[in-house]
Amino acid sequence: MARTRSPDFEEKRAFIRDRCAHLFAAKGYANTSLGDIAEACDMVKSAVYHYHKSKEAMLMAIVLGHIEDVRVGTEKALAKGTTPQERFEILVSTLIDIYTRFREQQTVLNNDRNFLSRQSKRKVHTAEKKLIDMTAEVISQVNPRLKTGAEVRNVVTMLFFGMVNWTYTWYRSDGPINPTELAALISQICLGGIGSTDPVLVEGNRLEAAPASMIEVEQP
Repeated sequence: MARTRSPDFEEKRAFIRDRCAHLFAAKGYANTSLGDIAEACDMVKSAVYHYHKSKEAMLMAIVLGHIEDVRVGTEKALAKGTTPQERFEILVSTLIDIYTRFREQQTVLNNDRNFLSRQSKRKVHTAEKKLIDMTAEVISQVNPRLKTGAEVRNVVTMLFFGMVNWTYTWYRSDGPINPTELAALISQICLGGIGSTDPVLVEGNRLEAAPASMIEVEQP
């Protein structure tokens, strides 16, 4: 007989997923044991398995859930845009906002996805493609000529993600440049090029040469 789910099943499942994201981001998937997870969740191991059938299932919940959160959040935000430039700026600001607030999930996505099974990787790829296609469409609206050049459009789209997706490795939201300013800077660079970048970003704040405090550098 199947075990009855409690009314707070999904809430506890999400709690375990978030604790796992914290552990995986800090220690790495391979270095995190089920005992670590159970201790972090203040549960016994068998209780953890009631909500996620395996350690890999927990990783999949983090990775796929994060991609879907990014896609859905971005899709909703883009609906507010009216012009191509406005939609692009919304795209950038939304991605930066999500990546800044969910840094641990982004870390796990980029660092631990290779531990997923081949079948799980295919599901992740399918989910990512939806986000990539949506982004490519926004970029094509900014430059309609890219609509007829799929190969170049794909390269431009991946260059864009290369700039945005890895901000979690160096950017500090509590530094001299806040997330809104960072998004504005990225939009300026993408829309006009480095040569047209305006050092005045938001409310008169000036962008000086990037200070060391803005970038996290691992000491040898």
